[in-house]
Amino acid sequence: MQTISKVGLFFFAALAAWGQTTGSGTITGTIRDPNQAVVPGASVTIHNVGTNVDRAVETNEVGAYAAPFLPPGDYTVSASKSGFTKLVRTDVMLQVGQTLTLDLELTVQATAETVTVTG
Repeated sequence: MQTISKVGLFFFAALAAWGQTTGSGTITGTIRDPNQAVVPGASVTIHNVGTNVDRAVETNEVGAYAAPFLPPGDYTVSASKSGFTKLVRTDVMLQVGQTLTLDLELTVQATAETVTVTG
């Protein structure tokens, strides 16, 4: 009886995990500086243009970020960290089931400015 319960529990847990990924996608990438060194602790904001909802994540110690379980649609992705110019990438299209890799390069900040990249 316990074996059946464990198998049933595993089945329903797997089904729930599958249900969370169905109809969604992931945006992931690495943030680097102009010398191609990774930028840990950078703030990354993934903005869904259609729903006006933001997902904020931070790069880890190897400069990587990931935002799973995003609904498909049009996104704007911005990255910033103190000492660097804020970078905004527009027209980022995410499809169902897609893992979109979006690597970004932050430039060293000379003065307060924002760089917008379209397309």
